[in-house]
Amino acid sequence: MVNMTRVALLMFVVQIGAAAAALISCLSTEDDKIQKLSRIGWIILILLFPLVGALVWFAIGRPRAPRPRVAGGAGGRVVAPDDDPDFLRSLDDRRRDRKDDDPEQSR
Repeated sequence: MVNMTRVALLMFVVQIGAAAAALISCLSTEDDKIQKLSRIGWIILILLFPLVGALVWFAIGRPRAPRPRVAGGAGGRVVAPDDDPDFLRSLDDRRRDRKDDDPEQSR
């Protein structure tokens, strides 16, 4: 009986914590970045169904962080700056521009 009370209390705390985090995230997200529902819709969903609403908000409602560039398109590996051909080309261009600007510099 005591163990069931602890489990119920733990679930309640997890549910309230998830709902609070989702509400804070939803309220701090810019209006044009919110996906699928309006802000009011998300708030109502989170308040009526705290655990499910929070999980759904974090899964599909909030904006996605930009993914790092990958070599060779989808499924490739992440490209470090020193392996990125565009970055290396820009470094060469900058170095050439500096040499052109300062003819005294031989390096």
